[in-house]
Amino acid sequence: MSNTYNKNVIDRLVKPFREVHGDGEFSHQQIAAWAIQNGLWKPAMKSQIALLSGELSSAMQSERKEYKGLKVRQYHCVRRALDDGMMQTVWAHIDVATPGFMEQSFARRRQSIAAKAYQLHSDIIYWNDEKNPAAPLQMLFDFTDDIADRDHARESGEDFGDEDIQDLD
Repeated sequence: MSNTYNKNVIDRLVKPFREVHGDGEFSHQQIAAWAIQNGLWKPAMKSQIALLSGELSSAMQSERKEYKGLKVRQYHCVRRALDDGMMQTVWAHIDVATPGFMEQSFARRRQSIAAKAYQLHSDIIYWNDEKNPAAPLQMLFDFTDDIADRDHARESGEDFGDEDIQDLD
């Protein structure tokens, strides 16, 4: 950011905030909230689109419905190349998506899971080699039993509690 831009921000936002609220202590979050509430600052359309797109993506990823005791994700996506070489994420509801779309979406999600599993594998190798060579930690990457445990819990009416597990990566 240029000094001119920074000066403009001070003149348009900080000084008026201080005029209204006095010269006491304040945080940049207080100034930001005040400026937005008073219509003094509005992000560029590109920023607004990016912010709302992120919220939409998160909301669609979390939308579920019950089906035979399963929580089924409602919205699925694929990445497609545009004519200019840029990538675009395209969404469809599971009840109207084509088999080809769903196959691509499931494959993309599987690749994402495999990438996370490989990262975990790499982290374990480092930990065992560098920090814990005398008693290396072991981790299985076959999820057959994990899936069977969840199916058994569902069939017996138990709540496996997966909603509480957050993807921190």
